[in-house]
Amino acid sequence: MAEGFVFWSVVPRRLYSAQAEREGTQSGRARGTAERQDRRPKRCDRRAASRPLRVKKKSWGALTGQCTSDELRAEVVAFVLYWNNRTGISQRDSCRLLGLREERFSRWRHKRVFQHKRLGHTLHKLLPEERELNVDFRKQNPEGGYRMINAQLVDSGIVYVSPCTLYMVLSSDELLLERAKPDTRAKKSGFVQPKETHEHWHTDFKYLWIEGVQNYLFTVIDGYSRVLLARGLFIDATEAKAQFVIERVCNRMQATPKNTISGNCGQYTSNSTSMYFNDNRITYVRTSPNYPQSNGKQERYYKTSKDATLKRITKSTRKEALEAIEKHMYEYNNVRLHSTIGYVTPMQKLRGEEPAITAKRKALAREAAASRALINQQRMYIN
Repeated sequence: MAEGFVFWSVVPRRLYSAQAEREGTQSGRARGTAERQDRRPKRCDRRAASRPLRVKKKSWGALTGQCTSDELRAEVVAFVLYWNNRTGISQRDSCRLLGLREERFSRWRHKRVFQHKRLGHTLHKLLPEERELNVDFRKQNPEGGYRMINAQLVDSGIVYVSPCTLYMVLSSDELLLERAKPDTRAKKSGFVQPKETHEHWHTDFKYLWIEGVQNYLFTVIDGYSRVLLARGLFIDATEAKAQFVIERVCNRMQATPKNTISGNCGQYTSNSTSMYFNDNRITYVRTSPNYPQSNGKQERYYKTSKDATLKRITKSTRKEALEAIEKHMYEYNNVRLHSTIGYVTPMQKLRGEEPAITAKRKALAREAAASRALINQQRMYIN
């Protein structure tokens, strides 16, 4: 018997005869054991078969309730397989006698190593300095949801965390924005979103009061990338002004939209506008009357621009108003992250950079998680 092992049972007696038959010989002890076994009732056979070899190494200790090392797992697997081949004991009985679940032993045998739940949670726990960076950045940028804040943190290189982790941090510090109440009204589901750029152009007029005079802001938005293609500030709203802005966008972008979506205002229902669209092979789509949600992308942009710029230019001069609108247009296209298109800027979406940016963010988050686990492990060993 090898040193370090405890032996407190015997091999079932029927196994001696089976091994002797395989070897082609049969000793007197095995012959007598077989004869006695034939004379015993079947109940005794079952009891004898239920007492396999019980051998366990003292240094193993408890194999459950703690995180075992890879060396110990390999040693247990080699030990069980060795005695299974020699005695014919099943893997289930061996695991039962060792106090080990058969499922866990199968994972050890096939080298599917899983970290302990508590240990894995400790290793990937957010570092205190990372938590402070998240909270400070949120206090400096109170506007926007947690997903937009997470994208800004990753793009700026401050800290790399997942949106779920950032949500828990902001929620514990009560820094989340109040969620808007969902609209319970029935919504129509017949609109098909565009699959490429310049497939849908959304246009509309919005009136503004500047220096006590009513002005009209005309904008063109690409439905796929949400890029603000052009804007025009006019004193009067005519079909000629709308055609002028659309023509300028077509010449600058070297593209013609397949569909133009707008409201039912008189600038689009006139004969001259219809002739213009027909000559340029543009399909004009009018929204439902008294239903602004039909042109929701344009209306949502007006709400964003109103909160950011349009409320503050009512008392400005016309020149200052144009400069403010131009500045907001640049920030909207190149700086502000848009939640509908994957938290990238509209210009990045227009250039087709969204998949690369999303993949880069995920790669940075994985690298940060690995380094965070290493730092936590070192700190645990030090403490």
